[in-house]
Amino acid sequence: MVHERVLGDGIGPRRPPICGRGRRTANLACAHTTARLVLRDLLLGLAQGAGPERETCRDALARLSMIDLAIGELDHRRHAAETALWEAADPAAAEAARGAIAQTVSEHLRLADELNDIRSRALAAWRQLKTTS
Repeated sequence: MVHERVLGDGIGPRRPPICGRGRRTANLACAHTTARLVLRDLLLGLAQGAGPERETCRDALARLSMIDLAIGELDHRRHAAETALWEAADPAAAEAARGAIAQTVSEHLRLADELNDIRSRALAAWRQLKTTS
């Protein structure tokens, strides 16, 4: 969500560009990532199998979908909060905007941890499947 910051350049607010392709393809928690698609495809393959990981992977797929939507929503909330901070007319409004930014960062970190856990479990299931087949 780095590009959701609003920076001032003396003329007015501006947003940093979205992360480069290399970062977007690797970072599960990036709002514009393609890495979650790879994880989704792995989970889909495992969920279609006959192994004991089938139901766990189906549950993980559902959670991954929810996380994907939540990160997109957080991305928009972060931008709105950053814009509110830039436009704050008084200290109370600025403090409220900083609180909203901190909340989105906190929620994003929690979701990133959950994504890493889903990835770890999916890779463990894949490794287990590879050793038994």
